[in-house]
Amino acid sequence: MSKKRKEIKQEALSLLKGKWVEYVSVAILGWIIMYFAMLFGLLLFIIPGLIVASLSTFIYSHLALTVVDDRKPSVDDLFVFKGKVGRIFGTYMLFTLIIILGMIPYMSGIILIDLGYTNLGLLIALLIIVGLLLMIYLALRYGYTFYILRDTDLSAIEALKKSAHLTKGNKWRIIIFQFSFIGWWLLSLLTLNLLYIWLGPYMHVSYANLYRAIATEKGLELKLPDYELEEDLSKLENY
Repeated sequence: MSKKRKEIKQEALSLLKGKWVEYVSVAILGWIIMYFAMLFGLLLFIIPGLIVASLSTFIYSHLALTVVDDRKPSVDDLFVFKGKVGRIFGTYMLFTLIIILGMIPYMSGIILIDLGYTNLGLLIALLIIVGLLLMIYLALRYGYTFYILRDTDLSAIEALKKSAHLTKGNKWRIIIFQFSFIGWWLLSLLTLNLLYIWLGPYMHVSYANLYRAIATEKGLELKLPDYELEEDLSKLENY
């Protein structure tokens, strides 16, 4: 039986109790590190910047799922990509390529406008609308890829395929779930986004919890981190 939207969001709030400070602190620290690393990487060459972007995407997926696993995030979670950089970067590039290909109709319409072909108004409008819908569809279809990458040992292509499988028949459910936060978004704008310090973790953990609910419903075999083993190894290192 599918979990209700309200139940998933309430679970997220419950899981975040006692973890807000750790989540926000680690997320902000990660953002600062990734921002300067990406800036430095882009100054050197575009590839290092893209690598940092891919790691950032993976880390924030991991942080949200860590809370869903009822664990407190820590600084160690910012380095969860150890030994996985190639797999993460490869997945990010494939995902990005898919989205770029989906942008072709939209960009074609924009180029026609820039070239002054305004007499092709109907075609331009059709290209832009189809392009936007295609981008949204692809983003939804492959939106769970990095969660799956974190939760399994699947390759980049297999993770993309599994995301397509999980989101099949659930796209409207995902869209409605995301739009259910629109009231909070508007309220956050009224507070100059200060409310986002609370809203951000709530949203991200809720999204991750929805993914887990769908993954359970569709029988995805998860390979979750061995937290006890990690804690024991950390103690040995400190010792």
